[in-house]
Amino acid sequence: MVFREPIPGLEDVPIKYTRITYIDGEKGELYYRGYNLVDLFNNSSYEETAYLLLFGKLPPSNELEEFKEQMFEGRKIALEVIEEIDKLSIKNALDRIKIGLILASKYVDSWPKYVGKRVIVDSLLVNVPKILGLVHAITAYAVSLDPTTIEENLEATCAELLCKSLIKSCEQKHIHALDKLLIVYADHGLSASAFAA
Repeated sequence: MVFREPIPGLEDVPIKYTRITYIDGEKGELYYRGYNLVDLFNNSSYEETAYLLLFGKLPPSNELEEFKEQMFEGRKIALEVIEEIDKLSIKNALDRIKIGLILASKYVDSWPKYVGKRVIVDSLLVNVPKILGLVHAITAYAVSLDPTTIEENLEATCAELLCKSLIKSCEQKHIHALDKLLIVYADHGLSASAFAA
């Protein structure tokens, strides 16, 4: 019987290679699409970084505005989903989030018809922060949500919307810190489920 020589880590495994994130372990540097994370942290917003990860380049101002509008459109969660999240008798916040995303997926095309600049509208990606915020409000503040009073602000950033749902008195310094945190965690690497097979 012949055994293959074991290969350490992910050497020669195709899933190891990506054009999105590069980690330079020797220098201790992380890159998103060729941009040093420190530079992105200091000079960009979460929305710009999300655009970079999805489309491979930093957006010019007109494309960034269009992208933000698409994110706004994608954040509109059906009233039925908000009502169902509110009615759940489950106390565990993570379970509420999972169920909220499952309910929201009913209203979103999980297999977009095409990949391009409107992919964000066809994705659950932008619903995650909103559902997280709704669940936090219900769980932490023990408030019942009136779906008709949940306002959307087209000018608001993802960090601002998330911050306002997580902290009762959200200040600009909180929004700024959360925006920077979202940049750092925008790409979290390979999923453990990639190795389940």
